Amino acid sequence: MAQESKHIKNLTAARDKEVTHRREVAGALAQKYDRAHTEIAFISIQNTIDAIDRAIADEKLIALFCERGRVGSRRIDPERTGCHTGHRKTANRSDQRH
Repeated sequence: MAQESKHIKNLTAARDKEVTHRREVAGALAQKYDRAHTEIAFISIQNTIDAIDRAIADEKLIALFCERGRVGSRRIDPERTGCHTGHRKTANRSDQRH
C-alpha cells in the first residue's frame, strides 16, 4: 500500500497548489482585472481540482481492492488493477469483450 500512498500524497500536493492558485485568481476576479480571461482561468482551475479529487478517490479505491484482493465476492486480477505497479494498466483490444 506504500505505492498507493505515494500517489495519493502527490495528488494531494497538486490539489493544494491548485487551491492556492484558485484563491489568487478569485482575488483577481474581485478586482475585475481582465475579467473574461480570469473567469476562464478560474473555471479551468476548478475543473482541475475536481479531476484531482476524483483521482484521489480512485487511488483510494485501488488501494482498498489491492489490500483485500477482491471486489465483493469476485476476486480481482492484481495485474489489471495495477496493484504491483501503482497504476492501472489499460486493457488491450484482445482483452475487451464485444
